Amino acid sequence: MDVAVIGGGIVGVSAAAFLAEAGAEVTLAEREAIGAGASGRNSGAVQHPFDPALAALHDETVALYRDLDSPDTDLFPLDRPPDGLLSVAADPAPLEVFAEDVRRALPDLDPHLLDPAELAQVEPALAPGLYGCRTETAWAVPPAAAVAALAERARRAGARFVGWPEAFEIDAPVTLVTAGPWTSAAVDPTGAWQPIEPVWGVVAEVELEQPPRHVLEEAGIPELADALGAGEAPDELFSLVSAEDRHGLGSSFSNSEPDADAVARSLVARGRRFLAGVGAVRATRACARPVSRDGRPLVGRVGERTWVCAGHGPWGISIGPASARLVADLILGREPAPPPELDAARFGLPST
Repeated sequence: MDVAVIGGGIVGVSAAAFLAEAGAEVTLAEREAIGAGASGRNSGAVQHPFDPALAALHDETVALYRDLDSPDTDLFPLDRPPDGLLSVAADPAPLEVFAEDVRRALPDLDPHLLDPAELAQVEPALAPGLYGCRTETAWAVPPAAAVAALAERARRAGARFVGWPEAFEIDAPVTLVTAGPWTSAAVDPTGAWQPIEPVWGVVAEVELEQPPRHVLEEAGIPELADALGAGEAPDELFSLVSAEDRHGLGSSFSNSEPDADAVARSLVARGRRFLAGVGAVRATRACARPVSRDGRPLVGRVGERTWVCAGHGPWGISIGPASARLVADLILGREPAPPPELDAARFGLPST
């Protein structure tokens, strides 16, 4: 069959690779550049989304990365143990609740609470007096490494990549929309169907005296997907991912495109409350995360010839490739239906 894939993020290039490897004639259309959005401007952490409904997608994505060659970085294939996710807070209470929830729902992540003395030994660059919880997840990778590697896999399989205006000449029997936060508008220009909204974030690449061994984040970030999907705008929270001498400091959330430089200054001020040695800003990057109403991606058919795979929120590089494999199998008839918790039809179908 002929398939047109709209969007060149991690989901689009992954789906193009899987479809082309199965023998489909695939044309991928991207308005700007491969990984121009959140897939190339993220914090750089492949980590568990802490949602049992998404656990299988994450596990499969990690397995795919373990077999993935990349010409641009020696971090793929992802053949090392997790770096570990270290959640930190000035108050131990939210960490205790988080650890108990993880033990109950996802015991393989093996949460360990750390008092200030233990935390100082694990990560001496952290500010004194903080509490921590370490979970067995999270790999630090360069922000665009995953999308670049999977785009190369798609090209090797024969997928054709086009831009504008050539994209408007595509007329395929099947269209797969993987346009991230712009998926709703691409599927239904009337605006009546809007299960996915953009939530903007900024990452400040900073100089750092002592890079951490773990992926670091302030307590509360794993719960953000639900809050963002409900339309809330949480305050800035501290996070830091270090990979190949690149140190990405976050995290921010807004419903409109922010002033990236101003937000970066605010992130640095907050980051210095948690981590010693945060230096000057080298660069900033902003992106719109594709957030669904319930924090889970939409996968499945939305029209006679149209499919979607989008709405991954902050978890694109952590679950996107596996959800792309799922939608490719649905299109090819290898799977009868998506799981109900991921089915794009759960929010109703578009009018066009």
